Amino acid sequence: MRSTHRKLLAAAVIILLGAGAAVYEDGIATRQRAQSAKLHVENETLATQLRQLCEGNARASTALADIREELASLESKAEEAAPAASAEIEMRVWLSRLQSMRNILSRYPELGIPELCFLSNRDWLHAAKDARFDTEEHMRQSLAALRTIGKELFLMRLSSALRRYLAITNGELPPSVLALAPYFEENIDLAIFQNYEMTATGNISKISDLSRTVTIREKTPVDETYDRRHVITGLAMTTKVKWEQ
Repeated sequence: MRSTHRKLLAAAVIILLGAGAAVYEDGIATRQRAQSAKLHVENETLATQLRQLCEGNARASTALADIREELASLESKAEEAAPAASAEIEMRVWLSRLQSMRNILSRYPELGIPELCFLSNRDWLHAAKDARFDTEEHMRQSLAALRTIGKELFLMRLSSALRRYLAITNGELPPSVLALAPYFEENIDLAIFQNYEMTATGNISKISDLSRTVTIREKTPVDETYDRRHVITGLAMTTKVKWEQ
């Protein structure tokens, strides 16, 4: 009887142990499945975050590229605007010099000459481009350069009038420069002729070296130091650097 009881007890213990083992194994399997599921969720989360990070980096790269492109565009526009701004400043300075020159001549008309009437707007601008008025010396040089333009424009016309006159008079030189006035193609202020004189007379056929002979010359300078004396040698205009009495 006791033997039977022990056998039954041993059998119960084995059953319990087997059941406990099964329960333990089921618990382990359950925990493993839970951990696996958790790891799967974590992997999915990390994958999602990685995709978002990559997408964010792509957007950031695109935005950075856009910013760089915009900056390059702005720099290009700035470079294009700089020369234009510089040119505008230079033009303002240029026009300021021109206005200064006109103001001086308006206040001191004795520094001008009638020949300035031949200057075009382009000629005035050309004279004003390098003009300086910061010192008396620079002012005198600038005004002398202006007068030179006027005298050259007049003597070009005067030499043409002289050739027309000689063609009609068979080479006979005029008694005075004023006699050439009717041979200009335009009306000329007669006051202009007062500062020029004939230095040769008679017929040009009797002049041995006409090409070197001064036929007409300027009488007096406005500024003896800086003015150039203009003459007509033979039938063409020439300019002497220094004034000669």
